[in-house]
Amino acid sequence: MAQGDVNLVPHIITRLDRDTSGLVLIAKHRLANSCLTNSWLIIRCKKRYLAIVGGQLTKDHDLIDAPLRRSDEGFNQIVAPDGKAAQTEYWVKQRCAEWTLVEVLLHTGRTHQIRAHFQSLGHPLLGDALYGGNQQQIQRQALHAFSLSYRDPLTNEIRQFETPLPADMATIIKQV
Repeated sequence: MAQGDVNLVPHIITRLDRDTSGLVLIAKHRLANSCLTNSWLIIRCKKRYLAIVGGQLTKDHDLIDAPLRRSDEGFNQIVAPDGKAAQTEYWVKQRCAEWTLVEVLLHTGRTHQIRAHFQSLGHPLLGDALYGGNQQQIQRQALHAFSLSYRDPLTNEIRQFETPLPADMATIIKQV
């Protein structure tokens, strides 16, 4: 492919909330964008997150199955019966008196899904001003997309990518 090729246009395939760190999938070319935006692929694209939520979660593993919709008062999402289906699965990785580190797998991809679901449980993410998280230890929501995998539509191979925890979240965890 020649430099300056008109088809060489980046397209964002997966997104992250503002101030969430981690991996995103970007297509460099229009053909790749076409292949990767196929709804079949998006459903099978798996993103795993690490989040630090306030307080102690009682369950080591759970599936939060609660519909979400935009709040009437602002930009935040709320759990509501008239919302769209949303499922967030989590596993506890570490606990301390003030917070719980969880690994999260999204089964749906709603706006602010992780943030809204944990807030609805009474455990907002540390640093998350919009959802009531404690901002003393971190200045953004403590949410990091550390793993992304998908089946390449051209080669049929599984592509797996991981990135380490950012310094601001790692510092919180190391303080224990």
